[in-house]
Amino acid sequence: MPVFLVVDTLHQKSTDENARETINFFYNPSVDLIGYGYKDAKGNPFGVWKYYMVTKDNYQLSCEGYYRQLTPDNLVVEPGINKQFPVSNTLSAKENFINSLSDKLFFTGEWRFYEEGHLEKIIQLDDKVKLPYQQSVRLVSQSVASQEEQLSNQLNILMPVNRLTGNLAVYVHFSNEGFVESILSENIRWKFDAKGKPVIEPLPEL
Repeated sequence: MPVFLVVDTLHQKSTDENARETINFFYNPSVDLIGYGYKDAKGNPFGVWKYYMVTKDNYQLSCEGYYRQLTPDNLVVEPGINKQFPVSNTLSAKENFINSLSDKLFFTGEWRFYEEGHLEKIIQLDDKVKLPYQQSVRLVSQSVASQEEQLSNQLNILMPVNRLTGNLAVYVHFSNEGFVESILSENIRWKFDAKGKPVIEPLPEL
């Protein structure tokens, strides 16, 4: 299977406060990240992708990890929205959303981040991406002939500003000396001292 080298840029974090953004580990607020990776003829990513911070012709590794190409199976809808708007979770709704995207890659799997030459953190992402729905409320007339109004819920899709991201599964942060400082996940909140020894807190009273 032939693959092709692709030059890719992660542009600075969006300043659009009205846009819902995904996890922004990947977007530096002050500089674009220049990187590369491989794709096959169908656009599927292959292997590890690497991104660098470029300052005065000096390339410093910023992050590296994996992508997948978005499919309907990767998209999930929040339970509350799905219950209120069943059409939001249909195959056609998901396909229409994907077809509207110019960038169909999403961050997934393990990503490593570097700060001044040392490993700063590792995150593990799953392969599920939340459909970026947003509910809004508007006033509508009950009938053409009536002046009475009632509230109506609407469901809108916010087009992503940045590349989509799988849900965060595990977050590991390291000190400058390379010791683990914390490990966070949905069910785990572990902290470590300056020498990497776990800090064991007393069990809470029930």
